[in-house]
Amino acid sequence: MRGNLYSLTHENAMAITDYSYALSLDPALTQIYEVRGHLYYQTEEYDKAVADYEQALLLNPTNSEILVLRTDIHIKQQNYTLALVDITQLLTLQPQNGTLYSLKGDVHSLTEDYSAAVEAYETSLPYLADIKDKETVTLALGNCFFELEQYKHAITYYSKYLETSTEQEKGLMQRGVSYLQAEKYNEAIADLSVVITRSSEVDSPYYLRGLSYYLLGKYDNAISDLELYYTAFPDNNEPCIYLALANYSLKRYNNAIKYFNRCLQANLIVGESHYHLAMIYLSQKKYSQAISHYTASAHANYQKDYSIFNRGVAYIELDKLDEAKKDFETVVRITRNGKLKSSAQEALKQFPVIIIN
Repeated sequence: MRGNLYSLTHENAMAITDYSYALSLDPALTQIYEVRGHLYYQTEEYDKAVADYEQALLLNPTNSEILVLRTDIHIKQQNYTLALVDITQLLTLQPQNGTLYSLKGDVHSLTEDYSAAVEAYETSLPYLADIKDKETVTLALGNCFFELEQYKHAITYYSKYLETSTEQEKGLMQRGVSYLQAEKYNEAIADLSVVITRSSEVDSPYYLRGLSYYLLGKYDNAISDLELYYTAFPDNNEPCIYLALANYSLKRYNNAIKYFNRCLQANLIVGESHYHLAMIYLSQKKYSQAISHYTASAHANYQKDYSIFNRGVAYIELDKLDEAKKDFETVVRITRNGKLKSSAQEALKQFPVIIIN
């Protein structure tokens, strides 16, 4: 048949034309459907390939090659439910095929059904002989458990991956983030530090290590990493949150003011930023600015009772006693904090008022 010759010389379009003509002359030549389907697959005419494969499978429902290729088409077209149907059928034919279980896990991951993906991946491992395939599945299991927020299991699989893999950075990065999420900050810093030393670029590991340092209370280290990252990625304002809070904790108020204001510009931790700015300005005896920020933090419902109380303190310093009295009366009415309520009641009786932080 001339179509076969065209196929052998990779003249796919001509081969398809001849096979189609042959089928029009003799529809009984059903074996042509598989051959023409493969040609459609090679030319990425996937809908036509699927149509031919369906005809071929009517004759031989256990044709594994066709099922594998149709599965690939379904995945390419994001028809994941149909892909899973074909994979399930393939597994009935090859129940110990680790690659198929791994593929099933991949499809479940694409649909974000991570629990089902875990089951498929774990089933695949005993059947996989190639160490690289095992590593790929082990890393995928770590990623699935990470998405499920089961960080202990994620760390276990990332650690197994790192035992044999030569591509350490990927596993170290993921394990470092998992340690961070699991609140094991020293371990996170250790992994992220290795990633950083193996790269010449400033990237997300600096931000994540800086966050880990911040959560450990190592503010100088945190500031160093976060400023490096923020300099490299000035459009990402999230580091400003921790730069502001770290500088505030170290009483480096000028830097804290700078970063809290950037948080406000980026609409990040709005109430908290106003509150801390107010506390700084109150300590610097800049009472009008303190009042403005306490008003904003109260409006944002951040430490509302403390914001109003300390605004009252600032009003006293400006000799605005009526405003101060209204604030203390409001605190008595709204606060559930017994100590703060007592302080407000005492402030209504006598001055000066003790600031409650």
